[in-house]
Amino acid sequence: MKKGYLRKTMRLLVSLIVAGSMLAACGKQPAVTESTEAAGEKTETVQTDGSTASETEVEDWESEPIVLKATIVDYATCGYFEEAMNKFTEMHPNVTFEPIDILNSDYIEKVTTMMAGGEDIDLIYSKNNQQYMTLVSNGQVEDLMPYIERDGVDLSIYSGAAEKLSINNQIFGLPFRNDLWLLFYNKDLFDKAGVAYPTDDMTWDDWAQMCKEMTSGSGTEKVYGGYLQNWPASVQNMTIQDGKHTTIETDYEFMRDAYQRVLDLQDNGYIMDYSTISTGSLHYTGTFFNQQVATVYQGSWFITYLLEETNAGTLPFKWGMVKAPHTAGGQSGDAVGAAFPMCVNSKSKNKEAAWQFIKYLCSEEGAEIMAANGALPAVRTDKVMEIYLNQEGFPEGCESAFDVTQLSFEVPVHEKSGTIGTILNEENSLIMTKSLSLDDGLKELTERVNEALNEE
Repeated sequence: MKKGYLRKTMRLLVSLIVAGSMLAACGKQPAVTESTEAAGEKTETVQTDGSTASETEVEDWESEPIVLKATIVDYATCGYFEEAMNKFTEMHPNVTFEPIDILNSDYIEKVTTMMAGGEDIDLIYSKNNQQYMTLVSNGQVEDLMPYIERDGVDLSIYSGAAEKLSINNQIFGLPFRNDLWLLFYNKDLFDKAGVAYPTDDMTWDDWAQMCKEMTSGSGTEKVYGGYLQNWPASVQNMTIQDGKHTTIETDYEFMRDAYQRVLDLQDNGYIMDYSTISTGSLHYTGTFFNQQVATVYQGSWFITYLLEETNAGTLPFKWGMVKAPHTAGGQSGDAVGAAFPMCVNSKSKNKEAAWQFIKYLCSEEGAEIMAANGALPAVRTDKVMEIYLNQEGFPEGCESAFDVTQLSFEVPVHEKSGTIGTILNEENSLIMTKSLSLDDGLKELTERVNEALNEE
């Protein structure tokens, strides 16, 4: 048994906002061109039309049969949802569920269409921050704060994640899942090179030097020291993890050092270059599984795929993970991640029952179910983390990777997060492919975001 755990993001055409897809996905087929951008720290005034619950009265929701309809990303491969729903029904036999299974790649579009068409939905899994803000701005989800206050839900169990979803002291979803970006590494390649394994307290400059030391060979036999998926978050996360900035700012000069470091690594061939990854539709899973890279900066959802390969006996090497490297002025435990909330449709006829399920899913008991099914829950008590860390195939000695001292979200809660997410993606591509110089790219990024912020 592992020890108990202590609680603690010329113009190229870019057609998709790189936001939340892998983090939110539960399916077996990882997306190639998407990442996660989830709720963060800044807030904006958002007017909503959704009704709220009485702070003193509880609806009679247990006397008549109720069917709760829920939109879920890749429900068929998310075992924890089915288990949590079944256990809730055991406790409340009058409540059954009708999960609406939607593929990760289609989720936002389909939910948008369903909500606009007024379909009968009670529960909505918010896949990323942009979707969350759209649902809130359209008045399509219920403010849960009256329920939270009425039932005395302790928001501190989410380690700040719930507050990051707050808008004007309103919270429109409770987080049930909270993923982190970590550094994964191939132990066999490090052993072969005679280089010490990565640690929990490295700077990004330390990682850059490690990438140099771990790069070897050429052509099809080349091993790169590091791999960054072609998502803006892969670089931009490095600039916000200390909590001093977010990805929505009025001046992006603070991103210079991170971009320069990554461009230098790319130019020297120590990491696989952005254009090769993009044109070849390459993915971190394949490059890591094929031992083409020694380290990968990626989200904790990667653990699910690694455990599947490990337990199937198809991964021919040992692997490990540590906390993400931090900035020179930062500290070990500075992390970037995302929380994923479950929301109640503001037009649901079963709001109280829907809330009761959310409260259960987002409780310690719900977290234990998720942990046993390989998902990293938003609630991380010692017991929850013991379950999570004792999954079959989980590498020894990695417990501290989840010890977070500062958590930043890739994209803050903001009414223009979708528009600015598109700009961040486009300018990242221009900088990484050198279609724009770093100076011009940061200047253009600043100008475009300011223009978007000032638009009525």
